[in-house]
Amino acid sequence: MDVGPVSRRVSWDFGEFSALGSLGLFVALLVSGCAQVSSPTGGPKDETPPVLVAAVPEVGATEVMPDQLVLAFDEYVKAGQWRPQLLVSPPLDGPMDLVVRGREVELSWEGGLKENTTYVFQFGEGIVDVNEGNPAQQLVHAFSTGSTLDTLVIQGVVRDAIEGSPSKDLRVMLYPEDLPLDSILAGMAPQFVGTTNGTGAFEVGYLPEGRFRLMAVEDVNRNYAWDAGER
Repeated sequence: MDVGPVSRRVSWDFGEFSALGSLGLFVALLVSGCAQVSSPTGGPKDETPPVLVAAVPEVGATEVMPDQLVLAFDEYVKAGQWRPQLLVSPPLDGPMDLVVRGREVELSWEGGLKENTTYVFQFGEGIVDVNEGNPAQQLVHAFSTGSTLDTLVIQGVVRDAIEGSPSKDLRVMLYPEDLPLDSILAGMAPQFVGTTNGTGAFEVGYLPEGRFRLMAVEDVNRNYAWDAGER
C-alpha cells in the first residue's frame, strides 16, 4: 500500500485541533502498521564452495586425446581470474579458452597433446560460485593420453619454524629438482601445487616418478610465487 506524505492543519481552536490531531494519529498508526518497507534479510551467508560432480573426460581417464575439458558443478559458477590461476603440466603448446554455461565450465585448447603423457590441470581459485564468489577447492583434473596415469602422491605437514604450530592455507609448490633456487625465487611457475589444511597437512597427487624441490608460502596475492613480505 502506497502512502504519501501526511499533512495536517493546526488551529488554535481546541476542538478543531483535537479532531485533526486524532486523525493525524490514526493515519500515523496506519502508516506504521502497514506501510513499512525494508530489504529482506535473507538467510546466512553462503560460504560453501562449488563442488565438481562430473567431468568429460572423467578424472583419471586413460587413452584419451581430448581438445577440451567439460566440468560440471553442483551450483552455478563463473570464471574468476582463471588465466593466472590455471596451471597445466606439462604445458600446452597452443592458447586456451574458457567458457561458463550455468553449472558447466568448458576449457578448450589448440594444438595436439603428447602421446603416453599424464596431463594435470590445476585450477587454483579460478572457478567461483555466482552468489558469493567462493572458489572451488582443490580443483584438479588429470587424464592420460596413454594406458597408464601418473598416480604418485606427496604428503606432508607444514609447521611454523619458530612456534611449531600448524601452518594452514599455505600453497605447497613443487618444482623440478634441478631447477636453480634463483629461478624459483624469481617467480618461475611450479609444476604442481597443493594447499595445507587446518592441521598443516597437504597432499599433491598425479605425480610422475622423480624428485622435486618443495616450497610452502602464504602466496597472499595468489600468483604462485614467493613475494617479499610473505612467509
